[in-house]
Amino acid sequence: MFSEENTDNRELTTEENTEIEEVTTEDNQAPENETEQPTVDQGETAVVEQNEPSGESRQPKQKKTKNKKTYTRGQLVFVTCIAVFVSIVITTQVLFIALTGSIKKSTYEDGKNAEFFKLLNELQGIYEANYLYADSMEITTDEMLMQYVALSGDRYARYYTREEWAAEQQSMIGQSAGIGCYVSLDIQNNCIYVIHVFKGSPAYEAGLRDKDVVIAVDGNLFEDIGVEAGYTMVPGKKGTAVTLTVMRNGKRFDFKITRGDYTFEPVMIDVLEIENHKIGYVHIIEFIDTTPEYFDIAVSKLKSEYCEGIIIDLRNNPGGQLNAIVSLLDYIEPKGEIVQIYKKDGTMLQSYKSDSRELDMPLAVLCNENTASAAELMTRSLMDTGKAESYGVKTFGKGCGQSGYQLSNGSVVYVTSFYYKTPESDNYDGIGITPDHVVDYPEGVNSINLFVQDHEDDVQLQAALTGLYKSIIGD
Repeated sequence: MFSEENTDNRELTTEENTEIEEVTTEDNQAPENETEQPTVDQGETAVVEQNEPSGESRQPKQKKTKNKKTYTRGQLVFVTCIAVFVSIVITTQVLFIALTGSIKKSTYEDGKNAEFFKLLNELQGIYEANYLYADSMEITTDEMLMQYVALSGDRYARYYTREEWAAEQQSMIGQSAGIGCYVSLDIQNNCIYVIHVFKGSPAYEAGLRDKDVVIAVDGNLFEDIGVEAGYTMVPGKKGTAVTLTVMRNGKRFDFKITRGDYTFEPVMIDVLEIENHKIGYVHIIEFIDTTPEYFDIAVSKLKSEYCEGIIIDLRNNPGGQLNAIVSLLDYIEPKGEIVQIYKKDGTMLQSYKSDSRELDMPLAVLCNENTASAAELMTRSLMDTGKAESYGVKTFGKGCGQSGYQLSNGSVVYVTSFYYKTPESDNYDGIGITPDHVVDYPEGVNSINLFVQDHEDDVQLQAALTGLYKSIIGD
């Protein structure tokens, strides 16, 4: 849903949300050849982790074009933090022993890290005996583990504390806490676009609406403090209030919102018309447990509106859970194999198949540079089976997934451990997927403000609408 790193389309909530993963507690090994998605209570959960792609001003994971490079304030802060972080890592490694207890002799006498643990134990002794300000050391085990993961070189790795993991489990089923809206940050223009306000959420009840433009939080104008600093002021504890200043139709309004629980809506729909033909529009924000259910409801509603085809918008979709994308592809695709999972040695870990049920409607799919992970998998699958033609620009290129391992303290770490692909195509990790019809953004438009413009001005959507219309009338 959202992450503090490399994402400009975000959900305003109190907790960071997750991607596609697999969690296990038994012997810290990911399950192999499982035919069903295990639950965390069983010690396992499968997902295909998403990347967190961003808007134009913050491209996902620094995957920028080779044109002139620009950096946002957030990127510069991030780089600075990393530099400081590396400079203190040796000290924090020393403190790890003091925080977690002495390392047993057998721990560092065996294994390839023996010398490291031996030296670490020596350093711990030096600090215990000589460090002047030992009482001021407050680095926690969780902080040490987070730093280890950060330095691993695994760009998609994640570490969750026990508390964060409990909140993450709730977010996987669409339950979160905060104000409850999906937004897009425009760093260049110092504003936040409200893409969608979830029905019944605190923001909705307070009067916030789609396409509002937030310019200040609690009286702090973004032009003074920066949009990212302002964004971090929105999350907070349930029951507390935050005031958003927004521009709507040229007028300025203040909305006082009391943070609380809400249900995340992963699917948005609309009905488009072209030459007296109705076409359904389904924007999938992310793949969580409830996405297939919401998609089913959306299709039923669009059919009741006499839509003759559906455009599936996966632009800026960062991915999500494997069970969600498999279920959705099973609903859409004809009978046959749909997803293959491979271990790092190239052997197949799992294969998923679709039953004979199939969505019998003309389809088109939209993608862009921030379409990643499971969203790319859906794009590739619909193209391979001929269920839909794709429109937009080349996708992000994340064809790897993460396995989650639960540690003894209840925390969970995700480690990149497998590849996935469709049966008909090669893995696209680091490559991306080029759509059937490449449609670039017009000048002045980018993925940041993509969803706040009118449908009539969305050239990629209009290209898909025209193409789908022609296929329906047989042109």
